[in-house]
Amino acid sequence: MRRIIIICLGSLIFHASWGQNSAQPDPNKTIQEFKHKLSIEKNDSVKVLYLNQIGNTFYENKKDDSSFLYFNYAYELAKKIDNYKLLINSAKNLIDINTNLGNFSEAVNLGLETIKECEKQKDKDYILYFLLSIHDTYRLAKDSKNQIEYTLKAIELAKTHNSNYAKSILTDYATIGDDYQSAGQLDSALLYFNKDYEQALKDKEHGFNITYTNLGEINLRLKNYDIAILYFKKAINYFPAEFANGMTNEINYPELLLETSKAYAAIGNYDSALYYGRKSYTYAGQMNSNQFLKDGAENLYTLFEHNKKYDSAFFYQNIYIKLKDNLYNDEKTRKLEYVSIQQRIEEEKKLAEIEHQKEERNKNLALAAIGIFIPFFISLLFLVSKWGKKKSSILTSMGIASLLMLFEFISLFIHPYIEKLTHHNIFLMYIILLLLASALVPLHHKMESLIKKKLS
Repeated sequence: MRRIIIICLGSLIFHASWGQNSAQPDPNKTIQEFKHKLSIEKNDSVKVLYLNQIGNTFYENKKDDSSFLYFNYAYELAKKIDNYKLLINSAKNLIDINTNLGNFSEAVNLGLETIKECEKQKDKDYILYFLLSIHDTYRLAKDSKNQIEYTLKAIELAKTHNSNYAKSILTDYATIGDDYQSAGQLDSALLYFNKDYEQALKDKEHGFNITYTNLGEINLRLKNYDIAILYFKKAINYFPAEFANGMTNEINYPELLLETSKAYAAIGNYDSALYYGRKSYTYAGQMNSNQFLKDGAENLYTLFEHNKKYDSAFFYQNIYIKLKDNLYNDEKTRKLEYVSIQQRIEEEKKLAEIEHQKEERNKNLALAAIGIFIPFFISLLFLVSKWGKKKSSILTSMGIASLLMLFEFISLFIHPYIEKLTHHNIFLMYIILLLLASALVPLHHKMESLIKKKLS
């Protein structure tokens, strides 16, 4: 579980608030009101806001397909009117709904596309945000390799940027620990989770809910079940106040409850395991989180199966299988792999282009150095010839050599332009070089005569 909360669905507006049962307005009426406002609105920027509000309302009422449709409309319109702030907010929503639907490749592509827009604005904070958003998508897709890769990219960028957000990433030990935990490197994960705990003790604004959850998770995986349960209980106790103060995210709660359920199951306390398992599943449903609904259903069907309550086990198993197929079918996995491969190819192309530019820069510097040296050398020869009473044959030879250097420099300088002009057509290049030589040879002879006359 991460310290910096950009977890999938984090930017969507949730009204299924923790521990509250307040009456909600009729969603159909709310949607109709927004649609009416949308139909009469002339300003495209305001239309984007209404489209996102309709999408959020559909999402809150578990109508993911309709939610996706309106978030997509909002994103496309924000792109069309070239409104950066609206584009960012619309991209957040569209990425989140794609991730919730298991469209991981689309979510990653949107993140990469939005990063390019952020780069145009030189907005490093939002570049960092979307790098970590892609990291979260890979985390939910259970792709630990790319999960770690995007954390490292964010850290490298954060080192070059002086902002509070960048600084928080550099000390976000919880995220690094979570990445190592996902990759199965438990010793490294424990090291970073302990660093995060040390930071929580020093920083009052850090919060303990996620810190204790992480320590519980790593101890659960290390089979220190009693220690894990102690940490989970502490995390549960800290959650209400820290959630109210914005120090943790509601989406973390079903994961915490699920991990607590697994810990109790590991020590054979199945009553407590079922209690926390049901709570996890309920909250995941209220937040319309398909990922944690799937995980919660898998946990419950395993627990009911162990208790030989096969009807309940079969019920949750069907839910688990359906959600798993929707989120992790082979086609979606292949598409995500394809996006990852394409991104690596694009990055390799960028590196190759940077290397090419570096080579061109070095070549141009070398040409500039030669271009400065030749006239300096020729001038020096003439100065020496004026000072000396007796002319040296060596001086004359050096003058002729300087002339040779000059003409070779001209040939070297214009050669790339000829290649570009002829598109590397060998026949055309040969004709142009032949014509150039026919013009330069007579000039060379005249200048050679002049050099001999002046220096000999």
